[in-house]
Amino acid sequence: MEKKKPTSPSSVPQKPDPLSFIHHPHDKYVRFVMQVRPVALELMQFALPPEIFAAIDLETLELSEDSFIDEQLRAHFTDICYTGKMKDGTNFRTTILFEHKSDLPESPLTAQLFRYISNIWDSDIRQQRALTLTIPILIYHGSQPIVKETPALLFPGASADQLSYVPAFNYEIVDITRLSDEAIHTMHFLLLRNIFLALKYGRNEKYVATYWEKIIIFAPEKRNDSIHFNLFQATVLYLNRISPQFNNNIKNMNAALSSAEQEVIKPYLVELYEQGIEKGIEQGIEKTVLLFLKKNADWTDEQIARTFDVKKEWVQQLRKKVKK
Repeated sequence: MEKKKPTSPSSVPQKPDPLSFIHHPHDKYVRFVMQVRPVALELMQFALPPEIFAAIDLETLELSEDSFIDEQLRAHFTDICYTGKMKDGTNFRTTILFEHKSDLPESPLTAQLFRYISNIWDSDIRQQRALTLTIPILIYHGSQPIVKETPALLFPGASADQLSYVPAFNYEIVDITRLSDEAIHTMHFLLLRNIFLALKYGRNEKYVATYWEKIIIFAPEKRNDSIHFNLFQATVLYLNRISPQFNNNIKNMNAALSSAEQEVIKPYLVELYEQGIEKGIEQGIEKTVLLFLKKNADWTDEQIARTFDVKKEWVQQLRKKVKK
């Protein structure tokens, strides 16, 4: 957890690297889009109580390269940190945490978040600064609903007096899978809307077959804006990685898109695919998995397929190459 210099409040992540989406594409996508300051601001306004968001001095909010994920937490979370001040001068940190497993946490979420906040306080103490007020926002898109834990939920048989000894703190959960279609489509957070659709429906081949353009068209009137274009590219790369149906749509885009939609997105899609993104990703994945197989021959085909988000049969073919 090395301290790094905060970035500028107006900074925008560089153009997404296709090969960076090879391993853990969900994590890489969330990390990329949430480092775009306007997206993070929309998430904060969406997730936080209105009175808390109104108390933030938005001019002071900066993306930080700090991370407080230790070895134990790395199996669960990806974190993106923003630092700033409340309007009353209080220093605070908003941490956007992404639960990258599709299952519910194996241990109490409160215990994991408490460990995370403790890591922040340990850093504050080492740096000889006042403890930083931390506001965690957890993004979750697992198949099962997740609930915010309370002391009473963790200790159902305890009395009120006994529960007073249980550490408790507030945090926000954005359970994307449980957000209704109407809630997402009617959002006035236009950047966040598309990102939520990508995370919720990226693996839903039926939805992608019919509504893929709703996910990747962020704002047609601002398609020359660098922020929108970077988000568009990152979303295309993410869907390219996780959705075979999306790639089929790309190959047949003339039939899949209306004339107006083609005018909006076809030039950018053509540019991306002419740059060999799909081929480059496939080659990058193959190279990475081959190297992994050579160093980890004891891993099963199922384990490797799950780790790299590929089909087991493809891993079996690569294993034969290694043996040769």
